[in-house]
Amino acid sequence: DDSTLIYTLKESPSSATSFDLWMRTLSTDQIRQLTTFPGDELSPAPRPGTSGVAYTEQAAKGRIVLIPDYFTATPERYYLTPVTLDCGEPDWDPAGQRVCFTADSTSKYRHVWMVNLAAGDSTPVQITTGPYFDSAPRFSPDGTQILFASPARTGRPGLWSVFPGSGVLKLIAFDDVGSTPATPAWSPDMS
Repeated sequence: DDSTLIYTLKESPSSATSFDLWMRTLSTDQIRQLTTFPGDELSPAPRPGTSGVAYTEQAAKGRIVLIPDYFTATPERYYLTPVTLDCGEPDWDPAGQRVCFTADSTSKYRHVWMVNLAAGDSTPVQITTGPYFDSAPRFSPDGTQILFASPARTGRPGLWSVFPGSGVLKLIAFDDVGSTPATPAWSPDMS
């Protein structure tokens, strides 16, 4: 909800060795550390309609992790992706049932992937393919598409959307040759 912030923080360069997740309740200004694991915890994505959060645990490789309830004294965590994928940049669909992210398995390219928790099977599914470096996936406000940036699809950098399940790609905008699109976001009305 809008009364809680989840963010990453390295307490101080001299005392902390990694970024951890922190929670701040705005109404009381209470601050609490959520994680103290080795490695960095990055890119928190609060789960809509719940007190859960997905984030990237960056150790040897990145993994997408879910804390189902960050208000508990000792939050549990569940790995949504295997150690064989190098994952990052999680984002939830509006219903809080699917999480998209980028991953590099063995191809040395980054693609958009998704886990559908509503289906009862948390096996990650690859959504985009090819010799491309896709980044910053974001679900559309209606949950039908995933927007992402890609620097070289069809020879020019641009913003694309993909319809999960069908794999249909749609070009949203081209950028100038040599540019690097990053961190796209949808407007609330998808225009």
